Amino acid sequence: MIDGKSRRIAMMSGGVLCIGLGSGLFRHAGFGADPFTTMNLGISELLGLSFGTWQLIMNLLLFVPVLIWGRRTIGPGTAANMILIGYISDAVLFMVNGWVPQSGLAVRLILMVCAMLMASFGVACYIIPSLGVAPYDALQLMMEKYSHGRISYRSARIGCDAFCIMAGILAMILAGGDVASLIGIGTICNVLMMGPVIQFFKDRLSAAAGSSALAAAGN
Repeated sequence: MIDGKSRRIAMMSGGVLCIGLGSGLFRHAGFGADPFTTMNLGISELLGLSFGTWQLIMNLLLFVPVLIWGRRTIGPGTAANMILIGYISDAVLFMVNGWVPQSGLAVRLILMVCAMLMASFGVACYIIPSLGVAPYDALQLMMEKYSHGRISYRSARIGCDAFCIMAGILAMILAGGDVASLIGIGTICNVLMMGPVIQFFKDRLSAAAGSSALAAAGN
């Protein structure tokens, strides 16, 4: 029988995998990238680094304030997120581009929506077990905590996402790259919907986890 700790590790691991898969599929859909990916794609283009390598570096930079002010958000999930997601996204994009022919508009739209839902579900999955979150996600949790709830996770996410998009656009312009490859309808949908959808999954997964814990305690 699987114990509580094993379930939490499995939930966190599944969440990281879902985020990486969602990120890769979102990039393949070709409607722009999610905000954090937008920033990292722009900066990686400017610096001439692979997306996965730069995302790891960015996570290490963001890890510093989290280490100072959000130490409780650090755990195994933090390391898994920092190291794996960028490379999972790169691998998924490489495989899908090789296996799946260029899709029509309707299929790409469906793929974009599925990718957003998958990534949002993944974020909620690895937040709930309290095994640590990525530095970027920790920033929003810290904003919610230190504002004493005046800034909700949803609002903090939208604000951080908007900043990432502007940073990504600026970096891509400086690199002389194709800004259109970063920004699209998917980017806008991501900014407006990612926070609320994560909150939706987070609330329901928390309730489900609480019910499971009560049921286990009663056995």
